[in-house]
Amino acid sequence: MLRVAMAMCFEDQNRFQLGLMDDAAECFEKILERLHYNVTGQVDPDTCNLRHCITHQKFSLNILENTMCPPPCGATSEPFSYSTLVHYISAKAIVEESSGRKNRLSFGELLKKAGSIDDERECPNFKNCRNILKLKKTLMNSPAVVSVGIIWDSDQPPVSQIKQFIEKIGLKIKLTQMFNTCLDDALEKTEYSLKAIVTYYGKHYSSFCYHSAQKEWVYFDDTIVRPVGSAWLYVKEMICKGHFQPLLLIYIDEVGKPVDCATAPQDVVIAKDTSPVPPHKEEEEDLINLLSLRIGPSATGSSSTLSGSSSTP
Repeated sequence: MLRVAMAMCFEDQNRFQLGLMDDAAECFEKILERLHYNVTGQVDPDTCNLRHCITHQKFSLNILENTMCPPPCGATSEPFSYSTLVHYISAKAIVEESSGRKNRLSFGELLKKAGSIDDERECPNFKNCRNILKLKKTLMNSPAVVSVGIIWDSDQPPVSQIKQFIEKIGLKIKLTQMFNTCLDDALEKTEYSLKAIVTYYGKHYSSFCYHSAQKEWVYFDDTIVRPVGSAWLYVKEMICKGHFQPLLLIYIDEVGKPVDCATAPQDVVIAKDTSPVPPHKEEEEDLINLLSLRIGPSATGSSSTLSGSSSTP
């Protein structure tokens, strides 16, 4: 049903259409964006600060970037702020940043170093100062979920590259290691736990999720659901044996707080649609509910993952 709803929502962009492939991490972003519009209406996602917006209260990373030249210059650039639902990083950069080091870096530290490779800027006072500065990134909020999108140079990397990368993945990350500064001092003691991985192989998506109650990893492949084991080692072995490329890592703060719904809409509005309804009567009500995702303008400029065959999540 989700596949059908996504195909209808993005039909005008020819995205997520049944039988076609798109990117998994970007599909995840689009679902979150639709959730934003569904609970906020027409609020601009780039400036959303509504307390009841699940997408931006729980998933968004609000980042401020600037440069500061040390004395005697002391020039400071104009700050640039933005929000992102997925923190993208190169698999190759992660591996390269970890190689040749005597001391093993945490995964959070690797994310920071790999993400700052091209972050050199001229001094804001470049007419009088020739210093080359590193961009400083400040995290302005405390998300409940941190989603890391993995970029690969190829959709068929050798198993050796997959194994190198999978060995670098940490089961825990700290945002204070990912960013130069975090405004929330509580993040110094907060660890985010890896709870899900979306993988890709041969035009096919599957995922691994950690079942907190049963304390074991579970593998999802369309209608196939089976336990993998309690140890992370079993997941790594299965990923390497299956030549699966990790595309999306989802970390959560296990001590989460509920969203404040005091300002949330009290009425349910169902978007009308004239698209053909699937022939199964028992699916009609579910489809109508899912079509409410169409509230709000269609977002542009991103890609996502969906297929009408059994090859997408």
